[in-house]
Amino acid sequence: MQNQFHINATMMDALHSIFPERLYRKKLIKAVQSSTKYNTAEKAEKFITRQIFRLTRNNFLTAHGGKNSRWYQPSNELITLVYSGTKCSKSSQQRLASEENKTTSELKLQLAEIEEFQKISERYPELIAYIEPLVSEGEERATCIHGKLNAIKKLRDSIKKVGYR
Repeated sequence: MQNQFHINATMMDALHSIFPERLYRKKLIKAVQSSTKYNTAEKAEKFITRQIFRLTRNNFLTAHGGKNSRWYQPSNELITLVYSGTKCSKSSQQRLASEENKTTSELKLQLAEIEEFQKISERYPELIAYIEPLVSEGEERATCIHGKLNAIKKLRDSIKKVGYR
């Protein structure tokens, strides 16, 4: 297999819009028709036929099924190519940063609530039976929020490493 393989930008967009579902010709044609260059059914069909042939010949797609029910399985290399060519837009990065800030605030609020419940239980020991389930529930929620925050941070770090800042 070649070291570098170029996939047409229109085909890349079509693949990206359909992944991770099975690739059917009709879905690819429909995805390509939204392009101004391949806006007719005939142009889109010819384009997809050429692209599928090329990708199949280079072992990026594997055909399955009969003539009328044929679908294509992308190789791991094709999936990597499609997703590595995807750039994260500034607006997506800004939304992620905003979501990280919101989640951080949410986590701080949840931890402060847990701390306050613990202080109340020290002042009112007779209410411990009511407070313990609330503290437990708050700790579970804080754990979920912390997991969400970690996922967002890892995603942002990953985007920075690729260089789409």
